Amino acid sequence: MKTYSSKLLILFSSVAALTFFACNDKKTDPLQEALNKLQASHWMSYSEEAYYPIPDTELVDTLNFEVEIVNGIDDSLGYNYIMKAGDGDYIFQENKLRVINHKNRLTRIFLPDHFEEKKDFKKIVEQYSRIKYSPQTLLKKAWYYKADTIIDNSKLYNYSKIDREGIHEGQKFRVEHHIFINSKTALLERFERRYYVDGNLNQCVVNRYLNFKLSQNPVTLAYNFPTYTSVYDPEKKQEGLKVGEQAPPISGVDLDGNAINLKDFRGEKVLLNFSVIGCGACKMALDHINKADYRFTEKVKVLYINPEDNENRMKKFMERFPIPFPIIAGASEIGDKYRVSGYPSYFLIDEEGRIDQIKIGYSEEFIDEFRQ
Repeated sequence: MKTYSSKLLILFSSVAALTFFACNDKKTDPLQEALNKLQASHWMSYSEEAYYPIPDTELVDTLNFEVEIVNGIDDSLGYNYIMKAGDGDYIFQENKLRVINHKNRLTRIFLPDHFEEKKDFKKIVEQYSRIKYSPQTLLKKAWYYKADTIIDNSKLYNYSKIDREGIHEGQKFRVEHHIFINSKTALLERFERRYYVDGNLNQCVVNRYLNFKLSQNPVTLAYNFPTYTSVYDPEKKQEGLKVGEQAPPISGVDLDGNAINLKDFRGEKVLLNFSVIGCGACKMALDHINKADYRFTEKVKVLYINPEDNENRMKKFMERFPIPFPIIAGASEIGDKYRVSGYPSYFLIDEEGRIDQIKIGYSEEFIDEFRQ
């Protein structure tokens, strides 16, 4: 669920407001103690809340999950799990990953036989769902003790590691991962991904783990599978549109209440810009065209189409970042028609309504093709 709430920003401001002090009272390694506690439990469940602040705005995307895990399974992971995430569920049982998409009424099935290496199947299972951010998965990584921390009046042990760092377009970037273990419960209660640009914190994504339940009694995971269409070849993606094809029809209403129909642009070239608010590359493209010396050519009309964010979020976003084109928000049906699988995606439509160019991802060179 996507929300707008300034109150949620308290979660992220805590990065600068944490209290640190020397840790001298650890008789055992909290990291190992936390991992042992989870692995000693045959069954566990918890709730997960994830908060994604949109940089330079007060917009925050939130995700919520309910997770169950059964340990001691002889398969690729060593455990089975059920993860319920609103419009999509993930079930890993019998060495098989099922991804349930309630919106599309589709079940995608991943099997070890689909991959040449067992490690590749394990990697897909961990990364395709959010199980890679589960406490059990995180605790198995290599961490370095940083400090003791007070958050919400609880003493937590903070461990960290550098995920990646480098230079991009002349700016130094660093991504740090942090985990926080409660000193009393020996449970991992918080995970942060901190993004720094030139030494300044640009974004802090926070995962909170709540309502832990642990049991050493045998439990069988139960899930009522819906009668959806099943696909056994998940690596075969839907074929995208091709250059030369007739562009799918588009109709909608922009943020100013004006009716938009692609057929009304016959005789003119139209650039369709599929973008969403939470996409960093989309923001880079927007920053580029908003430069003082940038002007779009009058030979091409531009439509900004957002398949995910609603009108209210778009209007709030535009208070900080103007978009100089007609905008169709909440346009999921248009995104489906154009088989958009990543953002930003660009489709240049020629004067006869056919697809002239397709560009997936941000490219300054591509954007500059339409510069006046």
